[in-house]
Amino acid sequence: MREVSPELKLLDLTLKNASAIQHSSMGEFTAIGSQEILVARPGGAIEVHRIESSDDDDDDENRVWLKMIMRVETRSVIRSMEIVRLGGEKRDLVIIGSDSGNVSVMDFEGGKSKVLHCPAFGKTGEICIQFICYRHNMTNRC
Repeated sequence: MREVSPELKLLDLTLKNASAIQHSSMGEFTAIGSQEILVARPGGAIEVHRIESSDDDDDDENRVWLKMIMRVETRSVIRSMEIVRLGGEKRDLVIIGSDSGNVSVMDFEGGKSKVLHCPAFGKTGEICIQFICYRHNMTNRC
């Protein structure tokens, strides 16, 4: 029997990205004052798209399009996604709930994703159920 090399590296690729959208939210994620759309796709992919428009004075029409800023593969099943803005902040943060019982707080500053907090509650934990029930109160902007 052959031994497996300790330097074995595995690569996980998808043949085609999912085109369906499970969750979407609008906010300011990467830059202050920009309108951006956060999209969660099946398979755990999160994409940030910026709404851009042409500023040509020559044309009577203003063209508006979406530009993908970044894509993050989470390798999880995303169950919920909420947008929050902490007091005094000028950008939005994202709270993501997955089927594994984790609730992650993510920041997309400067086009790079960073997980700020990721506690594990367990699949049937009472705290996880309370989070799902009260998530609207946590993200309600007064």
